[in-house]
Amino acid sequence: PVAPKAVEKPRGIAVLAFENLDAADQAYFAAGVTEEVTQHLSKISALRVMSRQAVARFQGGTAELPAMTRELGIGALLTGTVRRAGDHVRIGVQLLAAPSGETLWSEQYDREARDIFAVQTDVAVRVARSLQASLAPEERARIERPPTTDTEAYALYLKVRSLSSVVSKQNSDAIDLLKQAIALDPKFALAYSALSGRYRFHGYDTGRDDYNRALATARTAVALDPQLARAHYALATALGALGQIDEARLAFQRSIELDPNFHAALYDLSRMETIAGRMDQGFYWAKRGFPLAPNLAYAYYHVAAPLMALDDARTERWLLAGEARFSADHPSGGQRLQQVLAVMELRRGQPAAALQRMRNAVAAVPENAEGQSFLTDMTVLTGADDAGDRIDQALKDGLGGRIGYSFYTPRTMRAFLWMKAGDRERARPLIDAALAANRAALEAGDRTYSPPYENAALHLMRGDRAAALESLEGAANAGFKDAAFLKVDPLLAPLAHEPRFIQVVDRIERDLREMRARVDLSDLDELAGIRSDAARK
Repeated sequence: PVAPKAVEKPRGIAVLAFENLDAADQAYFAAGVTEEVTQHLSKISALRVMSRQAVARFQGGTAELPAMTRELGIGALLTGTVRRAGDHVRIGVQLLAAPSGETLWSEQYDREARDIFAVQTDVAVRVARSLQASLAPEERARIERPPTTDTEAYALYLKVRSLSSVVSKQNSDAIDLLKQAIALDPKFALAYSALSGRYRFHGYDTGRDDYNRALATARTAVALDPQLARAHYALATALGALGQIDEARLAFQRSIELDPNFHAALYDLSRMETIAGRMDQGFYWAKRGFPLAPNLAYAYYHVAAPLMALDDARTERWLLAGEARFSADHPSGGQRLQQVLAVMELRRGQPAAALQRMRNAVAAVPENAEGQSFLTDMTVLTGADDAGDRIDQALKDGLGGRIGYSFYTPRTMRAFLWMKAGDRERARPLIDAALAANRAALEAGDRTYSPPYENAALHLMRGDRAAALESLEGAANAGFKDAAFLKVDPLLAPLAHEPRFIQVVDRIERDLREMRARVDLSDLDELAGIRSDAARK
């Protein structure tokens, strides 16, 4: 092996997908080893580790090292090969300086399959040493802790990584595989963490029952391994789905303490702060996560979500910079950029443009459940001819979660459409059921603005304007800060001239001005331009 060389600490490190030297059906194993090595390095606070998704777009290997250096701002690149033969694994790794390509360290490992975790640990420790990155004792302890002692359970867990969370059939298959892995090793905290996330995604369609399953599974993961960042992340996302936002914030923060390069946790903490109405904090966490994945559509999306309430003009420029790089079908979340652009058009009073944008986005990726949800929401909000058919399909499919941007439930939207058609009798039981569901959610600890905001529309449909205004005020107290959407929401349009409604809008706009004064937006245009220009070189 080549001995480590003394080098200056790099600005960041990327881990290129390890090459699979085995049969094609073993590709999942090489991908999993890549992911786990990246996760190990990510726990080292002295390194800035690029997300796996950020590195995945480079298909040309080390030949693209100069481009990676420019686009990701890295100072080193880790490459590798993996061959698995029965109970043996052979792994070769090489650490290269960026952009020169000089070899800083390399090693070949020929081990029993059960020693794969020791290999991953050794790689992380020796990379840190080669880059002169300090490794705290607690960080080393977290890196050295094996996720499981059962190699078959681990292989099942790795297979799950190739299955999409947002494609329902694949997500269900992932749940089955993770249950099998846990049956083989009931103490496999990492598998519990992944299973929690899969339940949560399932809950976007089915509602609170799967969110509760996600929460229980995440609590098991944390109990099994309190030092596992992904367990705390799973707990945070499950709590967030159930509306327990204060508890979720703490769990997100703990996951980031354990893994300072955990870009998903940074983004989701941003989202949690945004939901809570703390747009300035939401922007802070999203912007902190952006350098870990500056070449992904998701990174642009997460910055745009809180930014939209703070500064419309900069948000549009930011999103257009992202749109210039990512098509609607880009796998890193291109459709999400279209969703935010559509929402901006809706908020500006351009419903036809917003609807058409979402139709185009869904046509590009029809299997994306989130995109379908946004389109259904948009058809109702814009009064499209197919709104009733889409909502009826959502109800037929048993979708119990909140949909799209408005976060109304399909039940409430169906009631609204019945009311528009003059059919109060068909609307009434849906209104009553939705109010009862929101009451139960609030009693169960949901502290987001969604239940009271939806209740405002429901009370208005009942003809109780006073109760509707009280609920709207409660939503503002709980963090609702989208004055622009409030002004165009057709479900609340009859309240627009009420003095209490106007007071809510004025209060929200005042809060936003105060938050805007606390954030630094001066470098956003430059940041988006630099990243976009680098990507085109």
